[in-house]
Amino acid sequence: MSSTTTTKRGGVTHIWPRPTRALIEGYDLHEYVAEWEEVCDEYGEPILNSAGNPITRPVLIAPISEMTETQVWAEIAKLTLGPEACDVLVAPNDRLQEFRNCLTKYKYAPHRVAYIEPIEVTEKVYVPPTKEHRYKVTSFKDTGKTHTITIDGVEVPRVSYETIEEEHVIPAREGCDVEETHTYEFNLGLKKDAEHIRDCYAKGEVGALVLWETWEHELTHLQWLVERCPGLPIYVFHGFVCGTEAKWGVEREGSETWEEEFPALADIELEPPEVIVDDLIIKGNIHVVAGRFETYKTMALIELADAILSERPAFDHFNVRQRYPVMFLCEDMSSEQFDNYAAPFDLRRHGKDFRVKKPKGGIIHAVDSFILQQAVRGHILVLDTMLDFAKIKEAFQSHEWVTFMQQLRELMTVHGCVAVIMTAHATKSGAKAENIDPSDYLKDSVTFGGKVDIGYGFKALSNTSQVLVERIKGRGFKRGLQFTITVNDGDGNSNLDQGRFPVCQRPGEVVRKAGRKVDPEKQAKLDFLKTVTGSLQEKADALNEAFGSSHGKSTVQMWTNDFDQDKE
Repeated sequence: MSSTTTTKRGGVTHIWPRPTRALIEGYDLHEYVAEWEEVCDEYGEPILNSAGNPITRPVLIAPISEMTETQVWAEIAKLTLGPEACDVLVAPNDRLQEFRNCLTKYKYAPHRVAYIEPIEVTEKVYVPPTKEHRYKVTSFKDTGKTHTITIDGVEVPRVSYETIEEEHVIPAREGCDVEETHTYEFNLGLKKDAEHIRDCYAKGEVGALVLWETWEHELTHLQWLVERCPGLPIYVFHGFVCGTEAKWGVEREGSETWEEEFPALADIELEPPEVIVDDLIIKGNIHVVAGRFETYKTMALIELADAILSERPAFDHFNVRQRYPVMFLCEDMSSEQFDNYAAPFDLRRHGKDFRVKKPKGGIIHAVDSFILQQAVRGHILVLDTMLDFAKIKEAFQSHEWVTFMQQLRELMTVHGCVAVIMTAHATKSGAKAENIDPSDYLKDSVTFGGKVDIGYGFKALSNTSQVLVERIKGRGFKRGLQFTITVNDGDGNSNLDQGRFPVCQRPGEVVRKAGRKVDPEKQAKLDFLKTVTGSLQEKADALNEAFGSSHGKSTVQMWTNDFDQDKE
């Protein structure tokens, strides 16, 4: 038996049984009839019964869809074959042999099909105490004597009985535990059975689930399971259902036509992308922060996480528009070291809104692990470093990157993750180069660079405490971005020890060795600064007020150093 079918990964397929002729012709006939039609003769005239009323016959309900049960069986069999074969788990009832008979009509791999056996559970049940109970029972006893009664003038002998009342006593009983053994068949009406399938799916032990001749009360947790196992095909063979809403045929939950699968853009209503941090982070995007070691990538993400949770400007410059909880998974250092690094930012004050890996957990959860998929809902996910989670074996091959990036997308589109931010390492040549070349920072594979939404290059500026940050890929942002952040303040004190990683040179003010901007008023501004006293910020405020500029205190510090050196 052959059939053309397309294997469906994920979702629920319902198979409703067709009413048999015996039921159609029986007393329940009206339950399976969409309408009645009159029986007519060859001339089209209604045929009347003996009472003179038209004779009618039932018009049976049509199947739900054009897909047939035969195609479903072929699809299940196909799941066990070929390079993408998976294990099919069957939850049978006492009619298991019928399922096997149906499946053996198709080519399939028997070793790929497993059956969930009923389990016997012995439970202790507490029997509560009872009080003593007394009651009387009335009975009649033959006395052995006779008497006569007169019926229609005739004396008739009868046996004599005496009434006896006996008192019965049920003694009091103390409460106690007794053992009872029950046999349970698998069904999704039980939460523990749904959790069992979820765990098997997370471990890769099941690729499809078949529920054989099940009933509605046994599907209570079906939707719960579907939400947690979006890639698990589930086939529900329903028991025969009576009622006015009876139906039969094959029904796909969420099945779509090609027009629904590929809608016209004009018919779609989409919300504009939500910017979480101005110029930096967009909801639903994959972000990569790339640079050589010792470019403070981790500290920059700690600053960013604290700014989002505190709803303060990130790097003391970029406005935070929306607050989201953060899950920060750092595999580059121990939990103790990470806590020490982050201590000045006091991330603990954010409570459960800032989550990290379990100390001494020893497990690096892959991005497709079930527990991580549960955890990321409603969170911004930070992965430090990306390769710890990607588990890429051949970095310059595309197929592994395609899979990894798709899994990251599914964390957001399926499992509710807000955004993904990852750190990555740049090449040695990239660190030595004067400019930040995207190919040196979004390296390994052109596929990786192409799949990333937003990328940032981090480069330490020699002979300074500044780190140059340049957006090297910016889907969602129209303008380029380049700025510096500084480890130390103007007095040489660590900004990081104060729980800050502030901008030094603002966007649009970064001075590069190549293509240095010429400020025609610079000399006048230098002369003005020589006349101003106070802190760097006070000097910057006075300079900006006098010249209508927007210089930061870092620029003032640099210019001040320049003319101090000239004096020497």
